[in-house]
Amino acid sequence: SVLNKEGCADSVCKYIEVTTNHGIFIPNVFTPQNADDKNDVFDIPIFGHEYYALSIYNRWGQLVFESEDDAKDWNGKEFNTNKNCPDGVYFFILKYRFKGDETQLRGGPVTLIRAE
Repeated sequence: SVLNKEGCADSVCKYIEVTTNHGIFIPNVFTPQNADDKNDVFDIPIFGHEYYALSIYNRWGQLVFESEDDAKDWNGKEFNTNKNCPDGVYFFILKYRFKGDETQLRGGPVTLIRAE
């Protein structure tokens, strides 16, 4: 409580909700196997989560990669055949949840560029 100069007391209670803004950087291009050791995998760095699932689709909607392990990045190969995926735009869907939060869904394009 607080006293004013006349000696009167007053108090105020206000509840605030603190939320965590988990800023997640999602790259939009990567260049596997181009010999510069930069951007060789599609990696979404996310820390402190309790659930993570990443799916990648080609332009025809075919699943080319999926993982529930955030340490397993997409290297530009089809996960079931290990063949190189061609240059092009792919679409990712990321589902994740931090402790105490609801599951979040993010999606968007990612471009794969291979050096010839």
